[in-house]
This record gives sequence, structure tokens and C-alpha cells, in this order.
Amino acid sequence: MVLEGFLLLAAETVGEAVYPRGPLCPSGLLCVNGTLFFQAINFFVFVIIINVILLKPIQRVTEERENYILTNRNEAQQRLAEAKRLADQYEAELVDTRREAQEIIAKAEAEAMTIRTQKLAEVQQEAAARLEQSRLEVQAAKETALAGLQQEVVKLSAQITAKLLATSPR
Repeated sequence: MVLEGFLLLAAETVGEAVYPRGPLCPSGLLCVNGTLFFQAINFFVFVIIINVILLKPIQRVTEERENYILTNRNEAQQRLAEAKRLADQYEAELVDTRREAQEIIAKAEAEAMTIRTQKLAEVQQEAAARLEQSRLEVQAAKETALAGLQQEVVKLSAQITAKLLATSPR
């Protein structure tokens, strides 16, 4: 409180020294005389200078920044849309590729089954042919053996008959 009072007293003293109080200048700061016109002109010149030096460049930088942000945002949205389109396209291609792979696998399995069936049929035919050939060989061996036995029987019968005739009293 004391410090504020001291500062007010100092300001009033300085103000009275610079701007003396009088009938046209009751507060000492704003006098209605020739200086008011110059103070008004000085204020407007100050506002124009501040506008030219500070406000316009700041406003220009702000607008440039806003345009930069809007441009980047639009580009980002376009890139995002492009990325989504590409992702959808790749998903569709992936689905097509998987479908094609399934078709290829199914064809390969069907072809393998066909080849397996053909090979199995060939093996069965070959086995049947070998079985038939073996049966024929066995049949031929059997007939050969029977023919050989028949000849043996005939020989033995002839020998037995000859022995019986030779030993029999006639």
C-alpha cells in the first residue's frame, strides 16, 4: 500500500511537471488545445506504422500458415483416400489370388487323383496279366508234369506187365 501511494505521488509530480494543470487542462494529461490535434495525428500515425510493421506481416504469416495447414490437410486426405483405394484394390487382388490358388490346388488334386486312378488301373491290369501268365505257366507245367507222369505210368505199367508176364506160369 505504501509503495502504491508513493508511485502515484511520483507520477502526479512528473505529470504536473510535463503537463501543468490549468483551466484547459484539468487532469494534466489531456489538454484541449493545439497539442490535442498533434496527439491525435501522432496516435493515427503510430497505429498505421504498427499496422504496417507488425500487424500486416503477422496477418500475412498467419494466412500463409493457415493456407499451408489447409494444403497439407487436403493432401493428407487425398493420400488417405488413395491409400484406402489401394488397400481395397490389394484386398480384392488378394481374394482373387486366393481363389485362383484354391482352384489350382483343386485342379492339381483332381489331376493327381486321375493319375493315381490311371496308375492303379495300369498296376491292376499288369498284376492281372502277370497272374494270368503265371496261371498259364502253372497250367502248362501241370500239363507237362501230367504228361510226364502219364508216360511214367505207361512205362511202369509196361514194366509191371512185363514182370508179371515173365513170372507167371503159363
